[in-house]
Amino acid sequence: MLAALVVLAGLGLATPRAAAFNGAGQTSFTFEGGGWGHGVGMSQFGAYGRAAAGQSSTDIIKAYYQGVSIEQRSVTNNVRVALSTSTSTTASFGGKATIKLDGKTISTVAAWKDIAISRQADRWAITAAGQDICVPQPVPEGADPVPSPCIGRTLRLVVKDLVEQHLTTSEHSYRHGRLELTPTSDGSTSFYVVLGQLTMDEYLYGLAEMPSSWPTEALKAQAIAGRSYAEARILSRRGDASRTLPYDLDSSTRDQVYAGNSKETGDFSANWVAAVDATSGIVGTYEGAVIDALYGSSNGGHSANSEYAFANFVPYLRAAPDAFDGHENPLASWTRTYGVDELSRWLARDGSSDVGTLQSLSIGGNVGVSGRVNKATVTLTGSSGTKSITGESFRWIVNAGLAAEGRFSRDDQILSTNYSYSGPTDQLPFGSYVKVVAGTDRVQVSGWAMDLDTSDPIKVKVSIDGQNVKTRLAKRNKKALASKYNNGTKHGFRIAVKAMPGVHTVCVKALNNQKGQPNTDLGCKKVEVATSTVPVGELEIVRQAGTAGTAIRVAGWALDPSTDDPIRVAIDVDRTEVATTTARYAHAGLGQYGRGDDHGFDATIPVSPGTYQVCARAISTSGAVAVIIGCKDISVG
Repeated sequence: MLAALVVLAGLGLATPRAAAFNGAGQTSFTFEGGGWGHGVGMSQFGAYGRAAAGQSSTDIIKAYYQGVSIEQRSVTNNVRVALSTSTSTTASFGGKATIKLDGKTISTVAAWKDIAISRQADRWAITAAGQDICVPQPVPEGADPVPSPCIGRTLRLVVKDLVEQHLTTSEHSYRHGRLELTPTSDGSTSFYVVLGQLTMDEYLYGLAEMPSSWPTEALKAQAIAGRSYAEARILSRRGDASRTLPYDLDSSTRDQVYAGNSKETGDFSANWVAAVDATSGIVGTYEGAVIDALYGSSNGGHSANSEYAFANFVPYLRAAPDAFDGHENPLASWTRTYGVDELSRWLARDGSSDVGTLQSLSIGGNVGVSGRVNKATVTLTGSSGTKSITGESFRWIVNAGLAAEGRFSRDDQILSTNYSYSGPTDQLPFGSYVKVVAGTDRVQVSGWAMDLDTSDPIKVKVSIDGQNVKTRLAKRNKKALASKYNNGTKHGFRIAVKAMPGVHTVCVKALNNQKGQPNTDLGCKKVEVATSTVPVGELEIVRQAGTAGTAIRVAGWALDPSTDDPIRVAIDVDRTEVATTTARYAHAGLGQYGRGDDHGFDATIPVSPGTYQVCARAISTSGAVAVIIGCKDISVG
């Protein structure tokens, strides 16, 4: 329902319109649109613009939720948030943790010791600090056996408040609340991971829905909207006798994005916490009831009526022009260009939209007052016939097709139903793949590429043995190209990519400057990388992990090119080895080595406050070679 904000680069406002274009013979279709999200209720960029213009948080709330009152209420103070659904997880804590099963203590675990948890049909499997705590204890000969202490349903991991809680199944850590694990159903091996016993303000501290650097009144408006949304949903769900889920709110965009400690301790976090505190207990109400305060990133200049975007008429969720939505808003407008082959392929994935090769497209009928096309008719004509679907269905089908091909980026997807259609022209990119040179555990390709539709550098994509491994801009200076093509000089490329020993086919492709348009293969060359047993890797993350000044989190990847087995990684602090860990976790992007993905490492090192240099050394399988794979400086405390 809601989308966490990411500040991007963008253009100005576009108004959707009904349009038709005969696509026979053309190579692409272009869509123009505005905003990101459903457009109902508060625009977060609009709140930013209104705050910058001097409006108060009360002004902002009343502008987006017509006819509401702002009131101090006694709100729910035992919020339960679903963090994930999983079949296994590993937790660690910044203090001693108590493990309770159905209210009974079964173990205690020291700080920063891993607690690995999975679920069997009627019991839990738990390894704490390397010890299996679910093994039945021995009894005297002749005595009745004692069942496993882990037979039961609800597992709780309890630590004192304001101590960091970390989960492998979550991208975030948590300082408030208590972790609770509950099977999804009787006999199931999957379980819900829930953070409960949060006060409403503690929940809001971790709400990652607006950048903390934004103006104070915008942050306060977000806090009021987020609190109102949460309270309305909690009251509704707890009042539903048929609901059996052990949580009130989801931590994703299905409700509101909850990031826990990551939000509370991030950049400018004190501003957000202060906004929550300043509005504590304040909600929007309509005729005495807390409002369902829907909101989204950007409405593209005009909000939508609730019944057009969803199903129900809500008197305070009315469509209105919004001149403030465009303030410093890169999402105010956007264009998307898709090739005929692409669109035809994506439409063919759904029987309601499969028309063979797409030839023409038109949008008309029930266009919303905001210009959105949720319920408008999109008519598709292709080589195998004509079909009609709604504007919302068309958006969903295109985005699903993109996602199925790994294109989840906001630069690719149709961000809202506030879109219209037109048809472009395009020229194909071209260039030269000059050479490839092998080095130790890597190859380097060089050449040039350009697209005459733009003088800006375009991207080139390098693949090894059919697998895409790196995409970079061709932006090196090539003066000789200027006189020949009159299109600037910054079109050269020299790209190094890692590769395992052996003979490889290395290919380069020039990418069209218009997304979705045809690309150009610049060719393939064979190259041999010499055999090496020197480990490789990268230190990617060094950051404070514990409560102020208590620990450092160190993460990255490392592998030995000669084996699939995980290798050890030594962690040095100020040139002194303080810990070793094993690079055994899944880490994407290692396919070029042919050794699988299970070579990531993630360790937490206790430290005192101070400034340190942290280095990681990858140790070969034999133990004979240790290579420094990165160093980073950090100040803790």
